[in-house]
Amino acid sequence: GDVTRAVAQLPGVAGDTDMFATLSVRGGAQTETGFFLDGVPLLNPNHLGGVYTLFNPSLVDTVRLDTAAAPAAFGDTLAGAMSVRTIDGDPRDWDGLIDVNMAMASAHVGGPLGPKGAPVTFLLSGRRSYFEAYLALMQAVGVLGDQFLGLSFGEYSGRVTVGREGAPHRLRVTVMH
Repeated sequence: GDVTRAVAQLPGVAGDTDMFATLSVRGGAQTETGFFLDGVPLLNPNHLGGVYTLFNPSLVDTVRLDTAAAPAAFGDTLAGAMSVRTIDGDPRDWDGLIDVNMAMASAHVGGPLGPKGAPVTFLLSGRRSYFEAYLALMQAVGVLGDQFLGLSFGEYSGRVTVGREGAPHRLRVTVMH
């Protein structure tokens, strides 16, 4: 359910536990690995203290993990760098996905802004956990006491991309909340 859990299975990488989506690369501390989302460095890529990351699996295009000397563009990363690139809207047709699982619900929709094949595309996405509802139910039936907090997160983003894929220059405007 999370990109870092898949990356944690690679040689030289150790995941924290099944509970957290954190990782150590080549024996380095978890804080010594740099994380980048579409080229933007993330100081803390985690939601809920590490249970999930900002890398929405349904939007991931490519994942690159540098376990030795990271490229200069990634700056000072001592143990490695993980770079995630996300998709743009499809320029040919509308596309979307709805995913509901035990921990959260997510959806995205995207497509051309204009006729099919237009050089401008959009992508809207959102995902929301429902841990707080699950824990409230468990408290109501007496399985859990009042000491448990109803942890939750919501993540919503929109993107407009101008320029054709493979063109020498493209403009991406992304807003994430």
